[in-house]
Amino acid sequence: MPYSINSLKQLWKKDCSFYKDTEVGTGVQSFVKKVLESSEIFNLKEGKLSTKLEDRKNEFIHEKKGKEQRKADFYIYISSEIAIPVEVECLGNIEAGVSQLHNYQRVFDKKYGILTDGYKWRFYNNRSIDQEFKLDKILDNTTLFLSFWQEYIKTEYYYLYFFEKHGQLSLFEEGEALKVEDHRQSF
Repeated sequence: MPYSINSLKQLWKKDCSFYKDTEVGTGVQSFVKKVLESSEIFNLKEGKLSTKLEDRKNEFIHEKKGKEQRKADFYIYISSEIAIPVEVECLGNIEAGVSQLHNYQRVFDKKYGILTDGYKWRFYNNRSIDQEFKLDKILDNTTLFLSFWQEYIKTEYYYLYFFEKHGQLSLFEEGEALKVEDHRQSF
């Protein structure tokens, strides 16, 4: 049975100190799995390895193997087109997973990625952190988080990211109207 926001808060309060030392098994990965399954947050179901790619929708797989036998801790399938590797680290040790996540993005040929220690949730687009949420913000202001999540998982979101101004250079002139379909072939 999926966990509610209140039960996730209670579980976190009870076990968070344990998540500093334990990642797998009953550690922080088990908590992350409950968050992914929560109908009030991600609302994903655990998928089966036997499911065909084209049939995958709103599910995750625990420990997805890729080329070179590397395993992402979780692999989220929003659809057959949108798949997101997830790296989970022990609480307080999130930085240890940055290079691993970038490696999974490369190995699985994915631009999205999520890195979490259970408390901090970083959402990547390519190698850049697109957004970071702390668990208390996700649980206390779920509407704000869900608004971000619904945009993040849109196919258009990935492409639009390239047209937004970042740093000093812009791909197009200021004020130029951009349509994803007109420029998709560029990427």
